[in-house]
This record gives sequence, structure tokens and C-alpha cells, in this order.
Amino acid sequence: MNLFKEILVLTLTPASVNVLLIYLGKKFIDSKISIKLAVFKKDLEKSLFEHKTHYSLFHEKQAEVIGILYGKIVQTASQIHRLVDIFQFSDGKPLSQKKREVKEIGNDMLDYYKEHRIYLEEDICKIIDKMNDTFRSVYFRFDLSQTEEEYKPDPTGEWIKASKELDNAIPELKKKLEEDLKKVLRGEKIS
Repeated sequence: MNLFKEILVLTLTPASVNVLLIYLGKKFIDSKISIKLAVFKKDLEKSLFEHKTHYSLFHEKQAEVIGILYGKIVQTASQIHRLVDIFQFSDGKPLSQKKREVKEIGNDMLDYYKEHRIYLEEDICKIIDKMNDTFRSVYFRFDLSQTEEEYKPDPTGEWIKASKELDNAIPELKKKLEEDLKKVLRGEKIS
């Protein structure tokens, strides 16, 4: 029986030591993995926070630019429409002053657009470029037809062409622009 005890002790002791060493090794490895995992998780959270903050600030600035630019586009469209509308009511201003005001508002809009274009999607920029081309074309046609200080009949027909061009092009472009800007503000893709 003594022999049996000795065989049992000789067999179980190394096995117990092995089990203990395996258990301690596993705990050591688990603790190292937990530490590395915690560091990784902290770095990931920091990176996510930085990304969210950056995106949030960009989106906030983009929304501000969109609001201001859209207002300037609407002002430009309204002013040029008042200038080239076939039905004119006298407001006491000389025609040269009205033209100058349209140029100032249009140039202000264009300058703001060029300075902040980086915040806009390329499809939106294409629409604004088309609108600006239309504004310029309409203005120059009208300017060719009205060279005096007061509105005069236009034998060239350019005034009517300018008015029709404005009425045909701008509402459609403005509608598309509004749809795309709303998508951007909602965080949707423009198609």
C-alpha cells in the first residue's frame, strides 16, 4: 500500500504542478491580453471621438455655408428678375443704379461661393455654376438692350430673350439645388 501511495504521490505531484503552472500561465496571458485590449479600446474610442468631432465641425460649417450661400443666390435671382422683368414699375431709381446693385449682389454671391466651394458637393457646384452662367448671360443680354438711364423699348429683342432665359432656366436649377442641399443637410448622398 505504501508503494501505491508513493506511485500516487509521484504521479499526482507533477500533474498538480503542471495544472498549477498552466493555470497561472493562462491567468498571466489573460491579464496581458486584457491590458492590451483596454489600451486598444481606449485608442479606438479616442480615434472615434476625434472623427466624430471633426465630422461634426465640418458638417456644422457646411450647413452654415449652405444657408448663407443659398440666401445670396435667392437675393441675386430676385434682384436680376426685378431688373429684367418685362413689366416694370417705377421706383425712382435710375437704371444704371439698378444694374450696379445687381452686379454688386451677384459678385458678392459669386465671391462667397468661390471662397467656400470646398464645403459643397461637386454636383451642387455644377448647378451653382450653371445658375451663375445664366445670371451673367441674362445680365449681359439685358445690358446690351438697355443702355440708357431709363427703360426704353428694345428693337433688338435681347431684353425679352433675357427675361425668358431667366424664367426658363433659374426655377428648374433652383429646385434641383434646393433638393440637393436638403439631402446634404440630412447627410444623404446626392444622386
